[in-house]
Amino acid sequence: MIAAWAWAVVLQLAVLAASCTSRAPDGGQGAEDESARLQKRLVELTWQEKTITAEYSLARTPAPYLIIDLAAHSIDLKAQARTFRSFKITDVRRSAPPDQAIDTWVLVSKKPFQKNERPKITPGAGDDAAAAAAKQALWGPHRMPSDYDLIFDGGKVLEIRALPSEQSGWRVGRAIASAYRRTVDWYRHWSASKDSQPQYTVQLWLTENDSQALFWSLPKQLSALVFDGGIVR
Repeated sequence: MIAAWAWAVVLQLAVLAASCTSRAPDGGQGAEDESARLQKRLVELTWQEKTITAEYSLARTPAPYLIIDLAAHSIDLKAQARTFRSFKITDVRRSAPPDQAIDTWVLVSKKPFQKNERPKITPGAGDDAAAAAAKQALWGPHRMPSDYDLIFDGGKVLEIRALPSEQSGWRVGRAIASAYRRTVDWYRHWSASKDSQPQYTVQLWLTENDSQALFWSLPKQLSALVFDGGIVR
C-alpha cells in the first residue's frame, strides 16, 4: 500500500516538474501566481515523497514504529503504514538544530521519573482493605508515568513531559499546574550533572492523558522516524 502511494506521489512530482519548466514567463500577474502555486505544490510533494520513502523501510516489517512530525506537532504509532494511535504535541523544544530533516532513531531504554506501584494489602489489614484494593485498577494507561525520557541510539533523547488535560479542572487551575510542571522540569535540568547531558534532545509536551497513553503503548523494541519539515533541504 505504501509503495503504491509513493509511486503516485512520484508521478505527481513528474507532472508538476514538467509544468513548472514548460511555462514561459509572459510578465502577467496571473502567470506568476500560478507558477508560485506550482512551485509550492512541488516542494510539498517532494517532501511527501521523501517521508514516504523513509517510512517504507519501517513499514515492510510487522514491528510497530513511531512517526514523530515536529513541524505538524503530531506523534503516530503505526505498523505496516497503519495508524493505531495518534497523539497531539502541545509544545516542541530542541537542545540544538537537528542534523537531518528526516532521521530514524532506535529506542535503547525508557527512563520514567515517577514510580507507580500496584495496590498492596498489608497482612492483617482485614477485609475492608482487601476490598478497597480490589476496586483499584491494577494496570492501565492511567497508572503509567506522565514524565519520562525515551533514550535512543547515538546519544539522542526524546523528553516526554505532561501538561494538565482539559478534563483536569478549570482553566486557571490548569494554567497554574502547567507553570508548576514547567518549573519542575527546569529545575530537573538545572540540577542535572553536565556530564549526563545527551548530545541531542527534543522535548515534547503532551497532555497528561496522551503522555501516559503513549508510554502504555510503547513496545520494548521500537524505531522512531523523526520528521522536521521546518528544515527541509
